[in-house]
Amino acid sequence: MIDMVSMIRYWMKHPKEIGTKYTFVEFDSKLVYSELIHLKREFEEIRHDLEGTTVK
Repeated sequence: MIDMVSMIRYWMKHPKEIGTKYTFVEFDSKLVYSELIHLKREFEEIRHDLEGTTVK
């Protein structure tokens, strides 16, 4: 499995054009939910700085 946190941190250091997409090849709702919760926790401190987003 790809380490999504490392991949996102790499993109933060080496900006890319908007439009990059990540696709889950094997869809397992528990796995997807778990990954999204992990990302939310990992980037909690910078979520308010994301341009064009709303933190709920």
